Amino acid sequence: GNGNMLERLLGPLNLVTTPAGHTLRHLARQSLSRRLFYHYRGFFAGMRREYEREAADGVRTAKRLLYAYRVALTAIHALLEGEIETRVDVLAERYHMPGVGALIQIKHRAEHQTLREAEAMPHLAACRRIERVTLLTGDDAGTVFWRSTSKDNVKSTFGRTSGARLADR
Repeated sequence: GNGNMLERLLGPLNLVTTPAGHTLRHLARQSLSRRLFYHYRGFFAGMRREYEREAADGVRTAKRLLYAYRVALTAIHALLEGEIETRVDVLAERYHMPGVGALIQIKHRAEHQTLREAEAMPHLAACRRIERVTLLTGDDAGTVFWRSTSKDNVKSTFGRTSGARLADR
């Protein structure tokens, strides 16, 4: 479940072109499993802690928020689709995360520009919603699926059927 290595091998910016590299990519695809959830959950929690630490010092950057979005959405996409996508713009569009485009523009204008608290609040709320994604055991056979609870307490379930989830191999 090491997402960092899997991103290097399977992400869209892969530069591996040797026969050994192609073999590694094949092996990496074969090793994708639900264990990625734990890697990315910890990574996302770390990003949130970093943001909160910096915000306490008056520093709220689009860059840090974008990184939190990227980590969370890469995990969701990997678990649902069985592939690694790390481009936050692509992921935000796919998973309907409004406001990410504006953060990208802010970051492009000034990478370390500080956001006002009011600008950051909608993104913090979105991060809290993403953080509510939990891993559940669905039946006696140990089937695992993911549930998300919205701010309006609407529950969505992902990966309930075998065709809709990434299986451990």
